[in-house]
Amino acid sequence: MEHDHKSIEVESELQFQHQNLYRSCCLQMDKRFVLLIMQITITLIIVIFSIFKLVLTADCPTTNVYIALISTALGYWLPRPSLI
Repeated sequence: MEHDHKSIEVESELQFQHQNLYRSCCLQMDKRFVLLIMQITITLIIVIFSIFKLVLTADCPTTNVYIALISTALGYWLPRPSLI
């Protein structure tokens, strides 16, 4: 019985590693971490670009696009409001 329990744990751990890890010759990274870093990087690029364009653009009608980009990017990360 003890052997079966350890076998199931090892199999479960191997399955977890197969599903959630990127491996190369010299690096092992969690897929979820890579995804999070990419999402943060893309969001920061969008927000910084939009703020930069808002500062440099004096024409009011064209600033709507950049305000919408900032709102969308921040709305993606902010949690949904809820009544506690």
